Amino acid sequence: MSAANSEAIVKPEANPDNYVWYLFYYNPNDERAIVPKRCKWLGWTINFGSRKGQCIGALFAGAIAGCVYYCYNSDKKCHYSFSELYEKIAAKFGKN
Repeated sequence: MSAANSEAIVKPEANPDNYVWYLFYYNPNDERAIVPKRCKWLGWTINFGSRKGQCIGALFAGAIAGCVYYCYNSDKKCHYSFSELYEKIAAKFGKN
């Protein structure tokens, strides 16, 4: 493969035009729902341009919204200080 051919082959996730606000990958021509990030060591990202990616993003957003709703509207306490956590754990294992 010549140098000209290798430069012509560019992965779509490497193209900065496929990113919204340099953060969200949006490429309706790419069928993959999850794609590698531009920097491979940063992991993976969701393609919000595909229908599957939009569903995955909606599930994540719904899960976060559900957790927030549960914490604000339940009678159970959703946050503890370190001393409260220590007391709960110590009581569970019988340590005083």
